[in-house]
Amino acid sequence: MHDHADDMWADWTTIRSSVEKLQADLYASVAATCDATHAELDVLLLLHGTPEARMRFAALAEAVSFTTGGFTKVADRLTDRGLAERVRCAADRRTVYLELTAAGRTMATAVRDEMSAYLGRHFVQVVGEPLAHDIACAMGQVLRGRTAGADPQEP
Repeated sequence: MHDHADDMWADWTTIRSSVEKLQADLYASVAATCDATHAELDVLLLLHGTPEARMRFAALAEAVSFTTGGFTKVADRLTDRGLAERVRCAADRRTVYLELTAAGRTMATAVRDEMSAYLGRHFVQVVGEPLAHDIACAMGQVLRGRTAGADPQEP
C-alpha cells in the first residue's frame, strides 16, 4: 500500500537538506573570501537591499533572528571594520539605524555578486532557470501562507 505521508516526508527532507547544504556551502565560500560571519553577510545583504542602505536596529535583529543584544555584537563588528555606522533618527533620538558606509556598500555588492554567481553555478545551472524560478515562487507562496495566518495544522 502506498503511503502518501512517507512521500511527503521524503520530499520535505530532500528540500530541507538540499537548501541547508547549498546555503552552508554558499556562506562558507563567501565568508572565506571576505572574512565575515554568516550573520554579518546577512546584515550586509539586508542593508544593501534597502533604498537608503539602512534599517532600524530592532528590525535588523528580527530579520536575522537575533536578540537585540546578540545583534549588537554583529553591528559592533561591522562598525569596527568601517562597513556600517550607527545613525540616530533626527525625529526620534531613541531610534538607531545601522547604515552601510561606502566601504560597506562596496563589500555588499561584491558579496551579492559572488553569491549570485555561486547560486548560478550550483542551483540555476543544475535545475534550469525556469524550474529555479518556479521553486522560488512555490517557496514564496509557502512563506506567504505561513505569515498570513494560515493554520499549520490544516491539511
